[in-house]
Amino acid sequence: MKQVTVLRAGFLTTVQDLGRTGLRQFGVSLGGALDAFALRVANLLVSNDERAAGLEITLGGLQLRFNDERIVAWCGGEFDVHIGSSALPAGNDCRPGSAFRHPG
Repeated sequence: MKQVTVLRAGFLTTVQDLGRTGLRQFGVSLGGALDAFALRVANLLVSNDERAAGLEITLGGLQLRFNDERIVAWCGGEFDVHIGSSALPAGNDCRPGSAFRHPG
């Protein structure tokens, strides 16, 4: 079973998609990811539909643990991501039991 354990949520980490288009006349704002292009690119890098939701990390501090092997991608800014104590370059995989950490 695929599972992600949130070890630390980080301040203002949210789940975002591309928003709600065509509903403004009903009082629904567009909303969605702050950087829609970055969300699309990250999704395509991991073979998701480009409209899939993702985590938007605003002020860092996010820590996740995966119980299976994953491909992770991050886009939109320059920041360090670590697996355990090792830096993880963009587009690399996370092994089972790995702790993904965005310092903050």
